[in-house]
Parts: sequence; structure tokens; C-alpha cells
Amino acid sequence: ERITCASLSQSDVLVDNCTNIPAGSACEQRCQEGYAPVNASVAVYTCDMSGQIANDGASVFCAAVACNTSVSLQNVLHTCDGVLANRSCYAYCRDGFELQQNEVPMWTCATEASGLEAVSDVPAIDGYALRGVLPVCVALPCLYNIPFGFEYVHNCDSTL
Repeated sequence: ERITCASLSQSDVLVDNCTNIPAGSACEQRCQEGYAPVNASVAVYTCDMSGQIANDGASVFCAAVACNTSVSLQNVLHTCDGVLANRSCYAYCRDGFELQQNEVPMWTCATEASGLEAVSDVPAIDGYALRGVLPVCVALPCLYNIPFGFEYVHNCDSTL
């Protein structure tokens, strides 16, 4: 009868190819997509002849990848500081400007595989960048609080 080792414990941050490996074989455990190794990038496990699985002494610790949020777009603000891989945030217009879309654009910290366009050219981190639709922000006209009278001079005719 063929001897195999039991699978490793399931993890939200680690992936492996260690399911039912035969005795005398090795497998690897590494960080799942969206996570980066904090220490060793791979832990090697070996299945011994008695069906026990053991690693090489190295353990992989992973941290979620955070997107580069140093995006600077004219008249656009966002809620993306500290956003992690595969999570979302919103982009909106700064005070004095009005959003032209029907909905506030949602940005996602994602890879190119998402099919979404990067919102800026800031460097990606482990392939992750803020992606989504750019908001279209139009200046609101200045309607109130301009002093009126002969003693005042202004150049605000039809200025936005």
C-alpha cells in the first residue's frame, strides 16, 4: 500500500502543494497571492516513510501587501491610505469641485490580472497598485460671498 502524508493545516495566508504527497517526497509552502514573506520565502516539507510530514526548520511568515497610496491627482482625494491587497477604497473630488459621475469611483488594490487600469504611475508593490476609474471633477462656480459695491474691484467674471 502506498504511504502518503496528511495535508498541512489550512491557512488564509499560506499555500502549498503538500496534499497527499507520497512518502519520500517533498513539497513547499509559501505566501498566498496578496501576501509577502516577512522572513523565509519558502518552507520545504518532507514526507517520511512512516507517513509523517516535517519541515526543514524554516517557517514562512507573511504580511498582507499594502498598495502605494502616494497618488497625487489634481482635485482628487481618496480614502486609500493603508489599503491592503484585494481591498477597496474610494476616490472623490476635493472641496470646490463636483463629481461628474453618478457614483463615487471605487479603487481596488489589485494586480494587472484584475483587468482594471492603474489610477496613476506610482510604483506597484509586489505587482499591486491602486486600480479603477478616475473621478471627473469639475470646479463649482463661485456664486456667493463676493463683496458687492462701488468700493470693491474684482476680476471674477465667469471664473470657475
